[in-house]
Amino acid sequence: MRGAVLVSVVITAALFAAPKERAQRYWQALSEGNLSKAAAQTLRGEVPPLPYDIRILSADLATPERNATLARIPTTIRYKIEAEGLGAMECNATASTELIETKAGWRVDAVSTAKALEQGVQKSAAACAARMFDVLIAEGLAAFEQMRKTMEKEGKSLGEVLQKTMEDLERQMAQQMRRMQKQLERDLNRTRRDVSLPPPEAGERI
Repeated sequence: MRGAVLVSVVITAALFAAPKERAQRYWQALSEGNLSKAAAQTLRGEVPPLPYDIRILSADLATPERNATLARIPTTIRYKIEAEGLGAMECNATASTELIETKAGWRVDAVSTAKALEQGVQKSAAACAARMFDVLIAEGLAAFEQMRKTMEKEGKSLGEVLQKTMEDLERQMAQQMRRMQKQLERDLNRTRRDVSLPPPEAGERI
């Protein structure tokens, strides 16, 4: 009896594992940008364009919901999308990975899955953008406050530097003025002597 139960559990696990493993390979290929590998996991051998030019980063798959030859797996998809004015945003979308069991095994119904993904992205992108705005506003306010404090600090030190610089300039100008004054006095005395004294005789030293 226990053996039969164990076999039943193993078979059930295998039935649920097969579609999930196929879905994991599909999303993994998309995250790697390998479309040919992703297409090999699909029912029609094709991968529809990703909505809004998003880039798949990862996918977290829940327990499959299986019904006969159909399986639906709730999936949380982490993706990156370019938003005007915000740059690249990383967001999470909730969608479902749809699979169909064929003679060749489980395959992803890429068309149904793409529609579910598009709806998930539509819902999540707006909320993601709102969060990004909140983050940017918070960062902007923090940066402004930091800049204000820095300016106050630098403004104070700048004032001290300017005051010291002005004092140095005043001191240098005063020294230069004194040197100029002495030089003018020497030149003036020489001029006075040249004017008041008779021309020197030959060989006379001045």
